[in-house]
Amino acid sequence: MTDSLKPVRIALIGAGWIAAEHARALRRIPGARLTAIFDAVRDRAVQLAQTHETRAAESFEQAVELADMVWICSPPALHEPQITAALRAGREVFCEKPLTLSIASARTISQAAGASGRFVAVGHSNRYYPAYRKARDLFVEGALGAFVSVWSQRIGNYPREQFPPWRLDPAQSGGMTVEVGVHEIDFLLWVGGEIEMVFAQRACAVINPPDFDDSMSAVMKFRGGGFGRLDLSWASAVDISRRGILGDRAGLMVERDLTDVELCPLRGKAERIPATSPVDPVTKENLGIFWQAQDILQRRSEGRPPEVGVREGIRAIEVALAMQASARENRAVRLEEFVGSSC
Repeated sequence: MTDSLKPVRIALIGAGWIAAEHARALRRIPGARLTAIFDAVRDRAVQLAQTHETRAAESFEQAVELADMVWICSPPALHEPQITAALRAGREVFCEKPLTLSIASARTISQAAGASGRFVAVGHSNRYYPAYRKARDLFVEGALGAFVSVWSQRIGNYPREQFPPWRLDPAQSGGMTVEVGVHEIDFLLWVGGEIEMVFAQRACAVINPPDFDDSMSAVMKFRGGGFGRLDLSWASAVDISRRGILGDRAGLMVERDLTDVELCPLRGKAERIPATSPVDPVTKENLGIFWQAQDILQRRSEGRPPEVGVREGIRAIEVALAMQASARENRAVRLEEFVGSSC
């Protein structure tokens, strides 16, 4: 598939753990050339640049000058200024989730993207795991019957001392629901469509910097019918990672290892449908990041829009912010209160 890719020079912004995953994925794609890496911590950028035989840029602006496409893997609070600066410079953009942290910021990005006409992709990588895609395909093809609900559980223990400082500051990360919850929210939206209303409850109990949502649960109503459920936690000794879809004839579930889909009819025998593992057996690389980058660059090369663009990135942010407001105010929140430029 990648043989037809147009050559593209890529500047990687950020040199943390997720940026390193993206750098490794990009190096595997013919036609993609990593021309610069920039990070506010220069030593970290230098080390990653040496690993991938490229240069550490002296500034964000220098990195942009050396690229056709800017690949943003910086902390969330930096996404808006970096996206808009890259677009003003005439560059195309990939940005890790969450796209941004507020509706006002989302509008700014949407306006900049629209005015530039440039390709902008957002990193909701769940869509690229074969098990999740197989699950959604089974649902879309009618194997489950009429839609009842879709759900996700992403629960575990993330010790506070392992976090970089920005991650514990809601002003920089958006809190757990925004920073990581958008992955699961995007999955729910991908299956169920537009969300009309959410009711959520949270705890700030274990990680516990001021007002940090270290556990969050929500139920949501879809505009087209059916409902969604979401359980998130960074503060649980119980470790659970599951997603599922329920119809009126069958249900399905995808477990942590993502190697199969368990399809369970109401009448008849359950079966496990195999899916390609997202873990490279040799390098242990997360292939979801590679498959995402491959698809994004293929679409760019063919002049097609990204599967996950600005609109999808904003929709996930709207739901995350509505969940936080619902939990804070102890009430059901309609999404129309949080609609940015996605509708």
